[in-house]
Amino acid sequence: MTLLRQLRRFARFSLQGHARQAGIILLLILTGSIVEALSLLAVIPLMRLIGADPEATPDTVSLPVVGPMSLGWLLAGIILLMLAQALVNRHRILLMTKTMQQAVDDIRMRLFTAIGQGPWAQVAAMRGSDLNHAMVADVDRVQLGLFSLMSLGQNFLWLTLYGLLSALISWRMTLFALVIGTITLAALYPMRRKTARHARFMADALQERQHVTSEFVAGMKIAKAFNSEAFYLDRLDRLLTSLRTATIEFARLTSNSSALFQLVSGSAAALFVYVAYAYVGLPLPQLVTMLLLFMRLAPRFNAVQETLQQLILSMPAFENVAGLILMFKADRDGAGSAQQATVPTLKRQIRFDNVSITHAGATAPAISKLDLDIAAGEIIALAGPSGCGKSTTADMLMGLLQPGEGQILIDGMPLAPQDRGWRDQIAYVPQDVFLLHDSIATNLRIARADASEADMWDALEAASARHFVACLPSGLDTIVGDRGSRLSGGERQRIALARALLRRPRLLILDEATSALDPQAQSQIEAAIAGLRGHMTIIAIAHTPSLIALADRIVFLDQGRIVQIRSHFPASCNDTAGKMAQA
Repeated sequence: MTLLRQLRRFARFSLQGHARQAGIILLLILTGSIVEALSLLAVIPLMRLIGADPEATPDTVSLPVVGPMSLGWLLAGIILLMLAQALVNRHRILLMTKTMQQAVDDIRMRLFTAIGQGPWAQVAAMRGSDLNHAMVADVDRVQLGLFSLMSLGQNFLWLTLYGLLSALISWRMTLFALVIGTITLAALYPMRRKTARHARFMADALQERQHVTSEFVAGMKIAKAFNSEAFYLDRLDRLLTSLRTATIEFARLTSNSSALFQLVSGSAAALFVYVAYAYVGLPLPQLVTMLLLFMRLAPRFNAVQETLQQLILSMPAFENVAGLILMFKADRDGAGSAQQATVPTLKRQIRFDNVSITHAGATAPAISKLDLDIAAGEIIALAGPSGCGKSTTADMLMGLLQPGEGQILIDGMPLAPQDRGWRDQIAYVPQDVFLLHDSIATNLRIARADASEADMWDALEAASARHFVACLPSGLDTIVGDRGSRLSGGERQRIALARALLRRPRLLILDEATSALDPQAQSQIEAAIAGLRGHMTIIAIAHTPSLIALADRIVFLDQGRIVQIRSHFPASCNDTAGKMAQA
């Protein structure tokens, strides 16, 4: 793809919804350029007055449209033009900043929304650090690219206007300057190609750096426990060395092109003066004005070159952000789309009808020909060895994964990808509890933003968590720490259960919610779950015999198939249940 096509795509993408503001900015740039050009053109009559032009009276000079003008009025006019230019530029800068910030915020929100509404299978297949890098670092680089794009448009407008003005004074010298500028930009093209290659490599290296540092922070406890900090440090050191080498090479390329441009533009300026004086024979006022215009044009050409390099550096980030938005939007899970006329509600039963699913890249199905009926209000335990399909079954029931064959019916209504309304009736408690570094109240309101304090206390009561929260120094306003680090494992799980119950769900899914807890914490969670019997349907993915014993039926899975279903599991068979669950 050519750079010009890429820039057009970038402009459409980044300024989507902001075309009007962009047009006003271009108009302000044009206005400011015209005012600046008029102030430069005023040099010609000013020099005529100072040099006592034979065509002018000693105290006045005749200007087109304006007529005779004295030195004082001419200087006053120049000052007014400079004031007008300053005011226009001030307004332009403020509008550019506002528009750019709004545009970048829109891009970030579009990316966040696309990821949030994208299919879970696609999101889960990506590294979390890559998504985080795209949402933060890549969007920041897109912002730099947008600023460079606006600067590029500004410089091209200035170049066009100054070129027209210089053509009015001397078209031959203008053509000479244009040829020199074109040759210079063409000579720098190979350097821009190399710059683009290094920009792509640097983008990949920055993404990998984000991944390594994220893994280091996430695995800090394991690293310290194994005294393996050196493993992460070595990975980061090798990556930083590679990134540093690429950055230095990028700086070398850009500095070489800048130095070459300055050398060529300086030589061209000297040649310009010589040709204008010796061959074209421009009068001194016109020559000085042309030289001033040339001195204005040369930095603009240099700015165009540098801006193009900055844009090239931003293009990989733009391609990544735009690609992610397009990918997730192409197969979104129904958010923001038209909902079914009737949202499935769980009043009678859930039915898995010959359901099969195979994960991307896998050869064997994760679930194969699953037939299962679950009555509303029933507690079902899914048991079996790791990898047998328990979590996949729960993910399909939540609508996060779609069956490859068969269908899931809620009260006889097929569960479709666009049925986000169904997930409004579900609550989910994972083994690895996610808590914000915020108050207990804020963490509870993730499930229901409009929950009152009374609602939260009721949910905590149902989750056997009211007592310990009430004993905390700040109660609901207590900060739980990073991922709930200030709470014990059992306390975190009970907060997670309370958060789930705050939704008042019809279906509660527990994904090994007690497997990592000590016996006392397990019994507290299980007592809370037992108290929910009859109030909602509960699907519990479990390994622990005591939790399995709470179930009305236990469904044993192996290699994606149901191998056994037991009803009313007696407490005396807990040991057998545990062995079957872990087999």
